Amino acid sequence: MNSQEPSNPTKREAAELLAEAQSASQKMIQSSDSPRGFTTCVVLLISALTSIDGFVPNQLLYALFALFVPLIIWLIVFLRKHAKQRPLPRSSTAFGCFLLVAILATMFLRMWEVSTWFEAAGKMVACCAILGFIAHKMNISLTRERIEDGNEQAA
Repeated sequence: MNSQEPSNPTKREAAELLAEAQSASQKMIQSSDSPRGFTTCVVLLISALTSIDGFVPNQLLYALFALFVPLIIWLIVFLRKHAKQRPLPRSSTAFGCFLLVAILATMFLRMWEVSTWFEAAGKMVACCAILGFIAHKMNISLTRERIEDGNEQAA
């Protein structure tokens, strides 16, 4: 047998190679993804805006809404230093479903009208929990679909 001929890997070696490839693709996706703190800040800001809407003057809501500007600048600066993201898959069913659930959850949470700061704090905790869970699931589904798309293009 020639030393340059490829040998058939055993099942264990094949599993190790697949795990290594999966790990490398996970690292690649994470290196080009937005920072986790960005998502947390967006969820907190949306929760705050949703929980105090109708309870405080509109000028305060506009001032809080203006905090999206530094968040967007932070994201732009952060993404300039990292690798370009793989384009979104064409049919991202799970991501679309989670986006729809997030929109519906925000609509239902807006129906909860607060009259005291204690209620507003409770509404903000509920908003953070619901929207944070949905954002986490959206990120997982998007990462999984990008990895699958990259594996299909490599094959």
